Amino acid sequence: MDIDVTNDDARGEEFEKMHKHSILRKKEPSRKDLFDFDPNFVEHKIEPSSGCTVSGELLVPRVGGVLTFSLSAHKWQQIQISEIFQAAKQNIIHGPEDYDKDNSFAPSYNVSHYIHRLDFGTSFPLANNPLHQSKYLFKNIGLSNVVVKIIPTKYKTSMFFPTQNMHQISVTQHTLESSAFLGDLYALPGLSITYDFTPIMVKHNSGRDTVFTFITNLVSIVGGVFVTVELVSGFLITGAAAVAKKMD
Repeated sequence: MDIDVTNDDARGEEFEKMHKHSILRKKEPSRKDLFDFDPNFVEHKIEPSSGCTVSGELLVPRVGGVLTFSLSAHKWQQIQISEIFQAAKQNIIHGPEDYDKDNSFAPSYNVSHYIHRLDFGTSFPLANNPLHQSKYLFKNIGLSNVVVKIIPTKYKTSMFFPTQNMHQISVTQHTLESSAFLGDLYALPGLSITYDFTPIMVKHNSGRDTVFTFITNLVSIVGGVFVTVELVSGFLITGAAAVAKKMD
């Protein structure tokens, strides 16, 4: 499985030393994983051996960073020196004078990926997580750049339960297509997630009014209705008496 997981450019032994208390597993995708990615994976001849599933947890500091899931540096070097890749580099468009050239020839190394679930701490239950069940498709090599803003959130469900520390996230994404990799840009194809914490904290309190508040509101409503009815009825009676006196 030629997949590297890096955090702030740390890989291999350096990555393991940085995350020695974390658990991360790489394995062949199950049939369920393949079905999530493509319900027609059998018809499209997608085999478990052609992919990799990464799962687990990473303990990172509460500061911004970059997490990447990419082709291994060794595999990428092998691809770059291949004859197919070098031939494709000759057809890259550099300027307006090259638009008449055939740029459709590119090496077919598919790095499409599917995020089953990605959380930063405990997710806020009343907001959607855009990184759940998200798919990024490539016909050839490419890189998904995902920028994540993490919003600290304090959530209190009622006066009887403690406040919970949670997170909401917002996501923006852009893609580097295969033509960028055929130039002089040095990047590893795959998925790059840049995350950072916002300086603003959200506080969300949720709960019901006490029975005393309910009784107070009920008495206020009943009293208001009673006063309104008395005013209207008094106005009608007074008006009717005045009309009757004039008729006499």
